[in-house]
Amino acid sequence: MNEKFELMMPSGDKVEIDTDKLFNIDETNLTREYAKQAALYAYYGKLYNDADRAFMRAEASKDALYAELDIAYREELKDEKTTEGKIKSMVITDEQYTKSVNNVIYCQYRRNTLRTILDALKMRADMMISMGAHLRAEYDQTGMTMKYESSIDNMKKALRKDVTKDIEGSKV
Repeated sequence: MNEKFELMMPSGDKVEIDTDKLFNIDETNLTREYAKQAALYAYYGKLYNDADRAFMRAEASKDALYAELDIAYREELKDEKTTEGKIKSMVITDEQYTKSVNNVIYCQYRRNTLRTILDALKMRADMMISMGAHLRAEYDQTGMTMKYESSIDNMKKALRKDVTKDIEGSKV
């Protein structure tokens, strides 16, 4: 599929998203994939929150601009007999207002795209859990054992050794 696209973030930074790379799972190293999953979710969650805030600000700015333009056109046409429809038409066809609406549309697109990525990352996590369960079941059926030593377990062992050495060293 090899889908790549860019999103312009509210900060002005461009974020390139490669869905093949983002959602690829290395079945030979699920431990690393589990660890990477949390970081990916946190990163895209932050991007989503930034995009959501920008969307809400864009909506508020659009509404405020509508009100300002409405007042300005009413003032401009106060001596003429005008209808609500005419003033509304003048506001929504105003160049500034059109740009503001387009900004809201892009902010909504960016937010929705990031929401979809977060949903897909949740599915990725579920798939990895399922893959791990299938792998364990496969090992059980073949009589093989899985040697599982995480980096946390290794760190705990190393710390125990250091503490033991310190205790033994203080007895001397």
